[in-house]
Amino acid sequence: MGQSERKAKKYTYKEAERKSAILKKEILEAMESDLLAMSSVCRALGIPIRTAHGWREADPEFNEAVKKVHDLRLDMVEDKAMEQIKQGNTAMIIFFLKTQGRKRGYVEQVDHSHKLDEVEEVFKVKGKVLSFKAKKA
Repeated sequence: MGQSERKAKKYTYKEAERKSAILKKEILEAMESDLLAMSSVCRALGIPIRTAHGWREADPEFNEAVKKVHDLRLDMVEDKAMEQIKQGNTAMIIFFLKTQGRKRGYVEQVDHSHKLDEVEEVFKVKGKVLSFKAKKA
């Protein structure tokens, strides 16, 4: 039986609230245990993502719980990034300094002077300017 052939089950307000509460709990548990995005969890549970976003807007407790799961996921990724830095991953070290070391002078600047024959990139690291010039192909 196709989706268009199925009749939508009618719920009373209390039944709908109870079912919503169960689904919200399932969403949060799946997001936290598997560190999945809400859209992936909703897809797996057969819930339209717009419904979950509506629940976030209407239910401050659910919204805060989703934010906490997002913070847990960010903490986990930060831990993985720090592991990579400890192992000497140069790309991760550079990324970290560009995003977290700005106050200490780790910034990247690109010269946009529109020279026709060359491109110049200027990097400023701890107050020292490094300049690289390359001919345009």
